[in-house]
Amino acid sequence: MGRIVYTFRMISNEEEEFRRDYKVLADQTFFDLHVSIQENLGYDKSQMASFVVTNDGWEKGEEITLFDMKEEPSEDTLIMDKVKIMEICTDLKQRLLYNFDFFSDRCFFLELVEISDPDPDIDYPCCTKANGKIPIQIIIDENNIDTFNMEEFDIHGTLDDDITFESIDDYEEF
Repeated sequence: MGRIVYTFRMISNEEEEFRRDYKVLADQTFFDLHVSIQENLGYDKSQMASFVVTNDGWEKGEEITLFDMKEEPSEDTLIMDKVKIMEICTDLKQRLLYNFDFFSDRCFFLELVEISDPDPDIDYPCCTKANGKIPIQIIIDENNIDTFNMEEFDIHGTLDDDITFESIDDYEEF
C-alpha cells in the first residue's frame, strides 16, 4: 500500500467562524501534526499540548501527550513523537481533541474528513484551508491563579454540556 494523506478539519467552540483543514501523511506522527498546528496558528511551541482520542459523542478516551509526565515512564503512555497518525486514526470520522491550553482546559475539535493520495508538490503536514479568528493560546485569570485546583482538572472526563454542536458536519464548508 502506498502512502496516504489524512485531512483533519479543526474547529473551535470559542470562535464560530474558525476553521482549519490540515493534511498529514498517515505515517507521520502526532508530533508532526502538533508542530504544524502550532506554526500555523502562531502559538508558542514551548507550551504543553496533547491530543485526546474521542468517540462520536466527543467523550474523551486515550491521551497522546507531548512528553511523558509520569515519574516512572510507562509503556502505556502515548507520546506524540512515537505514535503515528495511522496507529490511532483508521477510519473517516475519527474524532480528536487538541488540548492547547492545559490550565484552562481549552481545546480544538478535529475530525478526519478525507483520506486521499499525496500530492508530490506538497510538503506534509500543512494547513490547506483557513478561516476565522484564531483563539488566543493561553487564558490565565490572574485573579484566580491561586485558587487553581488540580483535582478539578480532569483530562479524562467529558466535555462541558454547553457545547452546542453534535457533529463537525454541522459546520459549512469553507
